[in-house]
Amino acid sequence: MKPYLVTEDSFYSLKHEAKTKPKKDYAGIGAVIFTFTVLSIVIGLSIYTARQIAYGQENEVIVTIVKGSADAGSGENKYDGEKHSGYGFDPRELTIEKGTIVKWINNHTTIHTITSGKPSSNTVGTAFDSSYLNAGESYLHKFNKKGTYDYYCTMYPFMKGKIIVK
Repeated sequence: MKPYLVTEDSFYSLKHEAKTKPKKDYAGIGAVIFTFTVLSIVIGLSIYTARQIAYGQENEVIVTIVKGSADAGSGENKYDGEKHSGYGFDPRELTIEKGTIVKWINNHTTIHTITSGKPSSNTVGTAFDSSYLNAGESYLHKFNKKGTYDYYCTMYPFMKGKIIVK
């Protein structure tokens, strides 16, 4: 091994290098931060979308059972189509896109059902059926197929509605 000869130039160079900080390469850290940020955004959006779907917020419309609907079919208040448009299901007819969730809410004080079909048909309840809904309860159904869906309340068959899926 040769002895190191210190000259004035080499001494200055060693002294100058000792005072300056070594340059750091931040490109690697920037890439890590960028990747972490992108992953955080993707995961956040995935969770948000999953929550919307799970809680029925993706594409939902509401139909209500109007308070007093059961009374509209008895005695002198016999249900008469347009004359009693404020009773039954509101809206009575609804046009929606395929994949839409319809949420029926029972705003009445008595039990009702949301049952597909017509009372006189042999397809009653084949597409959907809520069973009994107490006051304040709701029923959701997602319409995945195009078509026209008649429905009614089995407790009060004069209460009828229609969903048209495009």
